[in-house]
Amino acid sequence: MEKPENIYKEYSEPYPLVIHWSQYLLLRDLHLSFLVSDDSIENVLDVGAGTGYQTIELLKAGKTVTAIDMSNEMMGKLEQLVAEEAGALNNCLTVLNMDGQRLDFKDESFDAVTGMNAYNGRLLGRETKVGQNT
Repeated sequence: MEKPENIYKEYSEPYPLVIHWSQYLLLRDLHLSFLVSDDSIENVLDVGAGTGYQTIELLKAGKTVTAIDMSNEMMGKLEQLVAEEAGALNNCLTVLNMDGQRLDFKDESFDAVTGMNAYNGRLLGRETKVGQNT
C-alpha cells in the first residue's frame, strides 16, 4: 500500500480548488464560525490542516494555532499562504509534520481541536477505529 505522505504529495497543488467544490462548505463554515466566535477558545489544534484554510481564518480571529499534517507539501503551501494572507500573525502559528492518529502533546494543551479536513483511514484503504493504533 502506498504511504499516505505520497498520496498527498501530488494533491497539495489542486487541493484548494477541490475543497471548494464540495458540498461540505456550509458545515465547514458553521464549524469555523463557532471556533472563531467563542472567546474561551484561544489555543487550537488543527489536525490535517492541509493548505491552511481554517488555520488562516483562526489566526485572523486572534487564535493561537498549532497546525499538523502528514504532508510536507501541504505544510509548505500552508506556510506560504499564511505569509501572504496573515503574515503578521505568523508568530501565533506552529506548523508540525505529524500524524493525527499519533498526537504527541501534553494533556489539555489546547482549548479546541478541529479536524474538518482530516481524512479517516477508510480513504487510504484501511479501516481505522477511533482510538485504535495503526
